[in-house]
Amino acid sequence: MLIYKIFLLTILHAVYSENINCVNLNDFYNYNQSVTIDGDPIPTISYVSRTDWIAQPPNDELVDLILPVHRIIIAHTATEPCTTLAQCVFRTRDIQTFHIEARGFDDIAYNFLIGGDGLIYIGRGWNKIGVTTKGFNNDSLSIGLIGSFSSVAPPEIQINAVKFLIREGLKTGKISYDFKLYGQNQLINTTSPGEKLIKIIKTWPNFVTDVNSGSQNVTFCKTQSQQDSSFKLITRKNWLAQPPSSLLSDLVHPTKYVIISQTATDTCDTQSECIFRVRLIQALHMESRWYDDISYNFLIGGDGSVYEGRGWDKVGVHTRGYNQISIGIAFIGNFNEIEPNKNQLEAAKLLIDEGVRKGKLSSDYILKGQKQFAATESPGLALLNIIKTWQHYCDDDNCDYSSNKTPKYISRLMWNAQEPTDLLDNLTLPVHKVIIAHTATKSCDEQTKCIQLVKSIQNYHINSKNFHDIAYNFLIDSNGFVYEGRGWNIAGAHTRGFNEESIGIALIGTFTKNTPTANQLNATKLLINEGVKLGKLSSNYVLYGHRQLVPTESPGNNLFNEISTWPNFVTNFNPKGEKIT
Repeated sequence: MLIYKIFLLTILHAVYSENINCVNLNDFYNYNQSVTIDGDPIPTISYVSRTDWIAQPPNDELVDLILPVHRIIIAHTATEPCTTLAQCVFRTRDIQTFHIEARGFDDIAYNFLIGGDGLIYIGRGWNKIGVTTKGFNNDSLSIGLIGSFSSVAPPEIQINAVKFLIREGLKTGKISYDFKLYGQNQLINTTSPGEKLIKIIKTWPNFVTDVNSGSQNVTFCKTQSQQDSSFKLITRKNWLAQPPSSLLSDLVHPTKYVIISQTATDTCDTQSECIFRVRLIQALHMESRWYDDISYNFLIGGDGSVYEGRGWDKVGVHTRGYNQISIGIAFIGNFNEIEPNKNQLEAAKLLIDEGVRKGKLSSDYILKGQKQFAATESPGLALLNIIKTWQHYCDDDNCDYSSNKTPKYISRLMWNAQEPTDLLDNLTLPVHKVIIAHTATKSCDEQTKCIQLVKSIQNYHINSKNFHDIAYNFLIDSNGFVYEGRGWNIAGAHTRGFNEESIGIALIGTFTKNTPTANQLNATKLLINEGVKLGKLSSNYVLYGHRQLVPTESPGNNLFNEISTWPNFVTNFNPKGEKIT
């Protein structure tokens, strides 16, 4: 009996320890510091873009990082420190010049640099491989603190900017929660990041205390929502895939179709079983069907994991006539009579959502079963009946989601927005005006580039126009994604004299001569309809072009001509917002 109690206590301790033996992300970074730029306080940590520090363009195309990264490497630049924006810009430019001209690198080596002014200077950024630590760059994010910290510790404002950057990387999915934190001198022969700096980071979560064994400090806790919104990806390397027998064709993004099929094999319930099954399927496809690789883009195991086939970027051979414009997702098993398990279904939904979020799938993609295109039983009747209930399922090619579709939002968290620099005024809802503008920038149709563009607009509005936040309530890109600016509840700063009684929607681009995309226009209409449904907009709202209320070219002739045909458009300016026809 005593042995049983000890065993039970051991199990309970293990379970309990697993739940508490982690560090809450907000406990790691919970610091309301005030950074100053040229004497003006900014109550949150800010990024300084490559444009803002006047970076040289890279000498050659840089290699993409595979995200999320699993390693963070902390270094120092071994230069003089800096404490003001002007000093840090000069120092960062000097470092880039040295790296390109003296070291022969294609660009500055670091992903990010942290100034003694408490600002984050974007080097290669989140998405490109750095060249700081030979042999370890491919799955790493390198952070260089400007200065030399062998005998002097970095100031608190600089340390907290590093913590902020790590927190944002975790929150936005750029950094894996099981990442390993290293000082650069743990991996290569160097004094970097200096004795004083490594003494500080040794106390942080995820720091590797023994490089040989991989032992590390307590790690960060995932929130329940983060656990629920993620899936486990088993890469080709992890399931020991054969390399393709020849070069595979590239997919053009975003793709229009998601095609669901079944492998018509035995199911698998554990990772080892699923790896065995996926390897057998690849061998069958390559050796018996003479394909260059496994035919599917992804496979979903009964263990709830997603197995990378050809991935997001390569054309599959799963559905003749549609391979060039689709992502093929195969459920491992035979589902004519038996349904896939809950984990398998959820993993497929999360995979599709990630495809939209990354810009690999069109926001108005069409979901179909394989048997709708070919004489096959796949994906099986039981599975087909399930996916018929999913969003975007379509029995034919003439699907119209305009009546029941909701906008595809990119939240402030997802585009990594700065916090407002001051308290913002609330709107009195519902508001009665919608004001359409253009951003007077270039357009964008790739998610990463659009996020960068929205961030640069926010930086411009805060740093150059002295607004407390991005001016618009919402912004809309060429693919129809809606970026949350100030949102439904906060007054904008887009149209002086009218901000407290309106929602400002800016279409990303310049539409004096160019025309917005159909996705962009449809998303704008959906957003307005959503505002009415949510009670944020009055049902009898009035619609203006920006230039009807203030002296500006916005929203450009072509966009203005388009919205002048929409319901509730005001043909003549009237301060009371009454429609005059």
